[in-house]
Amino acid sequence: MQPLPRMHQNGRPHRPLRNHLGPTRRSRTGYIVAGALTLMLLLAFGLAGTATFGAASAAAAYHSFIEDLPSVGVLSTRDVYQTTRILDRDGNLLYELFNQDEGRRTVVRLDDVPNVVVDAVVAVEDASFYENLGIEPRGIIRAFWENLQAGTVVGGGSTITQQLIKNVLLNPDERTSETLSRKFKEAFLAMELSQSYSKDQILEWYLNEVSFGNLAFGIGTASQTYFTKSLQEVTLAEAAFLAGLPQAPATYDPFTSFEAAKQRQEDVLGLMAQHGFITPEEADAAKQEPIKLAPPESATPSIRYPHWVFYVRNALEERFGEKALLTGGYTVYTTLDSDLQDIAERSVRTYKADLEAQNANNASLAAIDPKSGEILAMVGSMDYYDASIDGQVNQAVAPLQPGSSIKPVVYLTAFLEGLSPATIVQDAPLELPDGPGRVWRPQNFDNRFRGPVTLRRALGNSLNIPAVKVLQYVGLDDAISMAKNLGMTSLGDPTNYGLSFTLGGGEVRLVELASAYAVLANGGKQVPVSPILKVVGADGRTVYEHTSEAEQVVDPRTVFLTTDILSDNNARLETFGANSPLRLSGNRPAAAKTGSTDDYRDSWTMGYTPSLVAGVWVGR
Repeated sequence: MQPLPRMHQNGRPHRPLRNHLGPTRRSRTGYIVAGALTLMLLLAFGLAGTATFGAASAAAAYHSFIEDLPSVGVLSTRDVYQTTRILDRDGNLLYELFNQDEGRRTVVRLDDVPNVVVDAVVAVEDASFYENLGIEPRGIIRAFWENLQAGTVVGGGSTITQQLIKNVLLNPDERTSETLSRKFKEAFLAMELSQSYSKDQILEWYLNEVSFGNLAFGIGTASQTYFTKSLQEVTLAEAAFLAGLPQAPATYDPFTSFEAAKQRQEDVLGLMAQHGFITPEEADAAKQEPIKLAPPESATPSIRYPHWVFYVRNALEERFGEKALLTGGYTVYTTLDSDLQDIAERSVRTYKADLEAQNANNASLAAIDPKSGEILAMVGSMDYYDASIDGQVNQAVAPLQPGSSIKPVVYLTAFLEGLSPATIVQDAPLELPDGPGRVWRPQNFDNRFRGPVTLRRALGNSLNIPAVKVLQYVGLDDAISMAKNLGMTSLGDPTNYGLSFTLGGGEVRLVELASAYAVLANGGKQVPVSPILKVVGADGRTVYEHTSEAEQVVDPRTVFLTTDILSDNNARLETFGANSPLRLSGNRPAAAKTGSTDDYRDSWTMGYTPSLVAGVWVGR
């Protein structure tokens, strides 16, 4: 079936298109048309007619030459590098990942390129594109006379097809040379490509391959770079502006040479009118239309929430590899809720002065949906760009001592082994061996002893001595096994820790501790924590999608007991008071646990409801 002709915006059809033929096999007999045109090429570049270049030599050189040519079929099978885009959960762009040596590219289908863009490109680059055989005879003849007069190869009429050949099939050294050999290869392969593929396919490849300057490769990326618009949104004036850039991207750089780029746009509009794509009146109107460029920094993609982006990047590299990530053109939908992220960052900044008054200069935060395992917000430091606090270090994933915020893990283990919130334990002086000739005497935060206390009171008020005794009861192995079962996988061998583990003697990551609390918030069910919702490949197929399958990893009855204590304001009354900051407004029920190290270098607060877990670290 013949394809329908492309239509102009004014309803006039393009020239009829040829069917897509697919790559054809190269053979001597298959080049009747190409061979007939070879003489013209030889004449154009001064090979034929020389005294030393006879017919037999020409034929031998011709056949030898075509055997060494690259296959045009490469165009349909090669992997084209594309930019990977990292988005928030609502599709807002956070960052673009790409190889700095190759630039940015997002491949677009020709069907998605407006006619006005196609018309502008064809008018300025190759007006006979839909009619010629990959080369333009008039351009060849013109080049012949120029080369003849100059006595050397100074140029040649390059069609869209020839430009595509040069950019893709010729090696980098050949692309910049003006030798007879390169010109012959380029023209010959252009004819072969025109015999093998439809004009629409060739144009689509060209539009996605050509450079528009400022690391923007392909028309889709150019539209975003210079106008922050999708192609479907560009006007006639903007289409002509973009179409004029590929001839000399540095010369017509819109950010540094706007006047030159504007003059080039007017030339393109004139050519569009000359070739009948638009009327002279439309060209004049478009010339008068103001060009509103994006700010120059749009050429260097900015990054929103850098700690989050690099955390996601690490996760992607583990799954896909660095090379694929930089060239694969993935669209990554992350779990980040930008509204919640902004609230989290504002909250951290709001309390900056208060924290500094308490000898703290840094903070981090992680928020997780316990039902889905999705990380909704992550603050890695007070200020990513503040070198005085090592702001680029993501404290949300750095190993830090959690203080008493680890205690619920120990109590949860105790409840699983038969103790209850009503179990009595002595809060009394305790001496434990701490190596040769040393004794460890744990103290409560206020250096007081309360005598017999229930586990509810002990956990609610974060009493240290009862916590050590509870760990003695359950054993270090069981407690660390529980911690790992809850998601704290960075913990090492139990022999690396002692009874101080229950007071924060081991190092954990905030994200891991938040994931452990997420199990408590979810009734003992664990959902794998993920920063990624789904990853879509360049071809539009989903290559990864986060699943929220829950696994019951802890007895829900013991989880209930732990949560009941952590949400009991009366249980923590003597430490935090009646108007505890751990209470939510409106007396909404919420579980919470604080923790700090001996020198208050690290302070933590972990809180949760059935729908949200939030963990905060502040320190130095």
